[in-house]
Amino acid sequence: MDIRMQDSAAVMALGQSVTAALNTDTTLPLFIEPVDPRLANDIQRASDWVREYRRELDHIMLTYGAYVLRNFPVADTASFDSLIGSYDSAAMNYSGGATLRGTVAGRIYEATRVPSDMRLPLHQEMSYLPHWPGRLSFYCHVAPATGGETIVGDMRAAGAVIPPEFFNAVAERGVLYRRNFRDESVKRHPALDAIHRTWQHAFLTDDKAVAEAGCANMGLQYQWNDDGSLTTEFRTAGVIEHAATGEPVWFNQITAQTMRAKAERIYGPAIMALIEEWYPAGGMRPNETWFADGGAIDRADIDAVYDALDAVTVAFPWRAGDVMVLDNVLTAHGRNPYTGERDVQVALLA
Repeated sequence: MDIRMQDSAAVMALGQSVTAALNTDTTLPLFIEPVDPRLANDIQRASDWVREYRRELDHIMLTYGAYVLRNFPVADTASFDSLIGSYDSAAMNYSGGATLRGTVAGRIYEATRVPSDMRLPLHQEMSYLPHWPGRLSFYCHVAPATGGETIVGDMRAAGAVIPPEFFNAVAERGVLYRRNFRDESVKRHPALDAIHRTWQHAFLTDDKAVAEAGCANMGLQYQWNDDGSLTTEFRTAGVIEHAATGEPVWFNQITAQTMRAKAERIYGPAIMALIEEWYPAGGMRPNETWFADGGAIDRADIDAVYDALDAVTVAFPWRAGDVMVLDNVLTAHGRNPYTGERDVQVALLA
């Protein structure tokens, strides 16, 4: 990997025990590697180092958006959890989330179960819900044979190239997310069922009353449908101010949660053809977005956001043991398709 060393004040503040570098011609993430062999071989020392330099690392996240701890002694889920032990867990879990995933151990989850041939576009975690994590951490336990990068992108840079008329419209009008969760008894096509979650899995229950309580706790409007599915609605801002910097940042999932546009970049033409077949226009698709006032979002505007996200996308090959920590507002993430076994785990952090 071609890298360029960094000598900024934020990096220099990390001391002499580590080096820091970027991919050539990219602005994120910052790769941090131990020079002190004790940090490379002793997980307790490594965890203590992260705790000692938390302030500097958090400042690096504001500057670079994300950092990767590489060649630290992380070999399993327990050592991953230890390395990020100085970070508090976010107040929420994945109940009501958009994609299939399971718990690995404690606060550590599978990154996703979305089929390996699908590309997950850049998005900020849970930006379609009332509560979302301030930071995320990813751990690569098994790197895939090909592809499978957890792509990242600077959302400040993306916002600068989104057409200003649309950026301002989203900032002023907000976003309506309408999501449908099928009943587990309803099966259409294996490829569609993989992206159309059941309400039982989404809300971690077989009890409708518990699912309703989950919707209420999250501030979601909901209704049950004749086919047994559950539809939720939530209106929220599409541009927010970053809590630490005060700058306005594009913060929504209009691209990831829209199926009215032919989003081949996410699903591919074959899946989109199935979506059109099984979910005709006006039907209850798994995900839909509008302006919060109910106005339609033009397909051309959505395509322009795709272009902006593509322009800022960075993909670096995972190495087993890598741990990435990112700011969930400043930095979006996604996943490239892959072949072979892949085991990437994630923690939601405050």
